[in-house]
Amino acid sequence: MILVVLAHLWPPAPTLIVGALLVAVIGWARIRISHHDLAQTLAGALLAAAITWGVLSLVGL
Repeated sequence: MILVVLAHLWPPAPTLIVGALLVAVIGWARIRISHHDLAQTLAGALLAAAITWGVLSLVGL
């Protein structure tokens, strides 16, 4: 949610960098506390990216 707000305030490159760092840190934390393994974390990140792209395409952003 915070990245949606940042996307309206920042240019695309910094938003993408911050978003990628957040995904990496949260993914690492999920693996570290043994809630997910690497494959699940990568699959979740790819699925979230695909859904985000699809929704933003539909709303014309």
